[in-house]
Formats: sequence, C-alpha cells, structure tokens
Amino acid sequence: MARSRKPSRFRAPSLKCDRVYPGLHLRPALAADLLCEPEATIGTVAAKVGYSSPFALSTAFKRVRGTSPQEHRASARNRVDRISAE
Repeated sequence: MARSRKPSRFRAPSLKCDRVYPGLHLRPALAADLLCEPEATIGTVAAKVGYSSPFALSTAFKRVRGTSPQEHRASARNRVDRISAE
C-alpha cells in the first residue's frame, strides 16, 4: 500500500454527524408555548427564545415541528375554541 493512502484508510471516524445539538428542540418548544399567548408576536417570541429574527425562528420551527409558527398558532386557537365550545 502506498504511503500516501495509509492516513485516509486509518483516519479516526468523525463524530460530528452522530452528535445532536442538545437544544435543537428546546427553543422551538418554548416558542410553541409562547405562541399560544394571543398578544405575543412572532418577533417578540423569537427574541424571547434567542433567535436573531422572526425568519430564523420560522425556519427552525418549521424544520423541527413540521409547521410554521403561524400555522401552529392557528391550530392552537382552533383547539381552544373547540374545547370552550363543548
């Protein structure tokens, strides 16, 4: 085996892909709770949970939770309306 090929064959595996950022789901979960408050805007919620902009919150929220913050807020309001109507 050529000397130049040995380092690539025996390189230690990288763990970067296997590790998950521990707060990945925490901030969107906190944002989901705050979005249920009627007076809270997406901008104020983004600032409270540590995002630099409402766009950053929206992107992370949709990636983690599968819906946009606006859709989450609308569905939360619908659930509350259904519960109060019963």
